[in-house]
Amino acid sequence: MSLGQLINPDKLSDQLDDHRQDGHTSTDYLLRATASFLDQGKYRNDWRVDESEWDERFLYLDAAWWTKAGDHQWLSRFQQGHAWKLPFHGAQTIMPYGFLEFASQDPSNDWRQDLRAGVGLRWQWWYDDDRYNAYRSKLTVRTEYQQSLGGNLYEGGNGVLLGVEWNF
Repeated sequence: MSLGQLINPDKLSDQLDDHRQDGHTSTDYLLRATASFLDQGKYRNDWRVDESEWDERFLYLDAAWWTKAGDHQWLSRFQQGHAWKLPFHGAQTIMPYGFLEFASQDPSNDWRQDLRAGVGLRWQWWYDDDRYNAYRSKLTVRTEYQQSLGGNLYEGGNGVLLGVEWNF
């Protein structure tokens, strides 16, 4: 079912009727739980007016279950780095970091896992502040090298990742 069909009341009603009549439908629901720890206080990731450098870290956990297919997916990532303000116009930082990541999934009950470590470099630009409010938006660009430590999920492949994130 596409997003357009999902928000179309007639199509959604047809899917629910099919499910009620014979228990078969192409709709699969995703249940997901996500949390981030160890990223508060001294290690938070936000702009700091009165500091020129600071430490950041987090432990990110993400679990997902597709209720019809029965597939599961898990991701955990610990990352720590040190951020410095850049001497340019605007609120910008640069941060080298290291990380350890574990991923697992079981499509069709075929468990696959991956353990990897790596190093990266992240640039952030905060903007959209005013006289009464701190920066409400930011653009993040990061690049990292990932080294496989074991597992069969990505066939032991190493690689380079480029990421762009825009929060507004």
